[in-house]
Amino acid sequence: MRSDDSFVLFDDWVAESDGPLGDDALAALARRYLVAYGPASAADFAAWSGLRITVARAAMEHFEGAERPDVDALLPFLLKHTDESVRAAAVRRWLAAGRTVADLVALTEDPNALVRASALVALSGTSPSIEPIAKLEAVALTGTVLERRALARAIADAPRPDLSPVLEKLFDCPDLETRREVVRSARKLVLDGAVSLVPHLGELLAEPELRSVARDALVALGPPALDWLAEQMRSSETRFQLAREIPDTVGRFPPQAAAPILLERLVSQRGGLVRYRALRALNQLRRENPSLVFSDSGLETALSIELSAIFKNRALRLAASRFGASGDGPAGPLLLAMLEGKELLAVERMFRVLQLMFPSERLEHVFLAFRSRRPELRGAAEELLFELLRAPWREAALAVLEPDGLGEVPVRAPWSQAELARPEFFVSALLGHSSEMLRVLAAYLASERDWVETIPDLQSAAQTMGQENRELIDEAISHLAKPGKQLHG
Repeated sequence: MRSDDSFVLFDDWVAESDGPLGDDALAALARRYLVAYGPASAADFAAWSGLRITVARAAMEHFEGAERPDVDALLPFLLKHTDESVRAAAVRRWLAAGRTVADLVALTEDPNALVRASALVALSGTSPSIEPIAKLEAVALTGTVLERRALARAIADAPRPDLSPVLEKLFDCPDLETRREVVRSARKLVLDGAVSLVPHLGELLAEPELRSVARDALVALGPPALDWLAEQMRSSETRFQLAREIPDTVGRFPPQAAAPILLERLVSQRGGLVRYRALRALNQLRRENPSLVFSDSGLETALSIELSAIFKNRALRLAASRFGASGDGPAGPLLLAMLEGKELLAVERMFRVLQLMFPSERLEHVFLAFRSRRPELRGAAEELLFELLRAPWREAALAVLEPDGLGEVPVRAPWSQAELARPEFFVSALLGHSSEMLRVLAAYLASERDWVETIPDLQSAAQTMGQENRELIDEAISHLAKPGKQLHG
């Protein structure tokens, strides 16, 4: 750098501008471009301006709603443009510019699907006849993929609450792009209260490609969407693919409304993975809102549930080990691995509950110490838990840190190891597990070990399973029922 180089502030050399800012500035740029080079599309404007296509399209849409007699005069020419987006934009502006309805009716026969759909959408908002709406519903139900995609886009570009029934039909379209446009419509209808769309948006949480946009739309819809999510979280009939996505979605809502719903899910024993995700969402809410207060009784109930899950899975794991489940046959090792995994996940959930109870403590370090083989780390973890917790939680949490600890009354495993040493009792306990896969593995283990005495329990369990898993258990029963099998003493 030379000795005569110098620097000055930009504001000292360039006077403050009194021109438009933000969206107004983008609209002004779009207006000047169209005056000089129009008709043109958003892609043309993006290439000319150097803006990203999404920004350029937003600028064109912002300009589209302005009163521009000079642009209105160009509408007949814009209808002849090669870009379908430009032609569709001209259709949307047509009636506002004082053009006749008859011209729009003619455009419903246009060769281009987007222009046809845009004309039908525009007509449906002005005609006293129900015919345009009926045509829209017919396209939504029986149109080709391209026609339904164009219709979804046309509604997204000019959404109205009275078009919600058409959107509901489009939600069932298997085409991903169609449903993406439907979600875009739903987000624009938020201010008009498109409550009927909530269940359709909620179901999209189970679809990875649409989950993000559906989640954003639900949050924008506010209380009606949160009420629906809470109802689905409470229901035992909610399919797993949807249930597991609900806690993260609820966590995006205002914390004072979201926290009680998530805490309610913690005190339900159904679904360890969903409870884990509810805990994760609650801990995130607490980090972002340190003053957030949770019910002590609710957290203690959640802690009791997780401690019980730990000791239950641990008792089954120890019993499986004593039966030599890691030996011959595929069912035993798989069963043992699943029980170990479920035990560890329950321990992690326990520490996440404790983190909510003691937010100022770094309990993730205690969890890492629990998983460590170093005695000094485990000793430090025991000391911290002893200081933080009171009875009976203290004794139960300390038992968790012992590899073979099964707790004490009132928080302990529901069976003794002596009971689980009997094959029929062990299999019966596995068949009562919430995991359907564990129940199937229990049947296969019984089949591999020729535990004929387990047949009655297996037959009862098969009646509660879905068809595929019921067939697997029936196969195990058939093996056990073969002639020559004998009861074990």
